[in-house]
Amino acid sequence: MGHYIARRLIYVLVVVPAVTLVAFTISFVLGVLALLFAAIYARVVRGNMIDTMGEDYIRTARAKGLSERQVLTHHGMRAGR
Repeated sequence: MGHYIARRLIYVLVVVPAVTLVAFTISFVLGVLALLFAAIYARVVRGNMIDTMGEDYIRTARAKGLSERQVLTHHGMRAGR
């Protein structure tokens, strides 16, 4: 009975915090990497959108009377990715 309590105490005081720390560290690193790649992707999309918004079919869509939101979502975002 005494060994069971000692093992359980070691498990609770050593193993659980260590596993929790490792899981937190891994999730933190993955979160930082996700933010880094999201920033890079946003910069690329922004550059492509700037180029796309000067195209002839965008001007045609504006001339047809579409709202700026429709021009951005239907024409710009499809080509700007």
